[in-house]
Amino acid sequence: MKHCTLSSLLRRTLLLCASLLILTANAAAFDTSLDSGLLMLVSKAHTISSGHVPAIVRLEGINSVSNGMSMCKETAEAFSRMYEDMKADGVSVCNVISGYRSYSYQKSLVDKKVAQRVANGMSYQNAYNQVTVSTAPAGASEHQLGLALDLSTGTSSSQNFVNSAAGKWITQNGWKYGFIRRYDGSKSDLTGIINEAWHYRYVGVPHAQIMVENN
Repeated sequence: MKHCTLSSLLRRTLLLCASLLILTANAAAFDTSLDSGLLMLVSKAHTISSGHVPAIVRLEGINSVSNGMSMCKETAEAFSRMYEDMKADGVSVCNVISGYRSYSYQKSLVDKKVAQRVANGMSYQNAYNQVTVSTAPAGASEHQLGLALDLSTGTSSSQNFVNSAAGKWITQNGWKYGFIRRYDGSKSDLTGIINEAWHYRYVGVPHAQIMVENN
């Protein structure tokens, strides 16, 4: 009887230890002190200053809309690996149409779009509200982190990207390289951004896996 009791206690202890190890591993994966800021939240409610300028590198050997497309080294290296594996699987077209954007560039982008709408008769506030559900205000854009990429099979963003060969491949495999699709339409009430089939964020493999598994 004592043997059965001790065996049962041992099993419960081992299960508890295993659970604690899993919880500890998950907590460590989300500990931003361990990942150089890969989980930094940037949004309209969590903005960064104009002085936030990450160390960036040029993305080499990848189809892009303009020469000198830049991003953080981790993002560039992970995307390059993913890009090569996509090609090996027969996905021939996937273009990077936007990478790192500075605070000033983001501001000019928003200002230009707002001005176009105001010129067509829209009030400034309505124009600003309309623009910023798809183009984040300066200081609220993940592109300023150097961790975000806009992808396309052409030269501009499209909701159809998710249905392209590249989009389907990334949906299945992107997390293996540390990428998540950041702006899902079903979560617009949380992100403040419309559905963006083209916008991907690098968060690192452990984080991406946990995010995908938990939706």
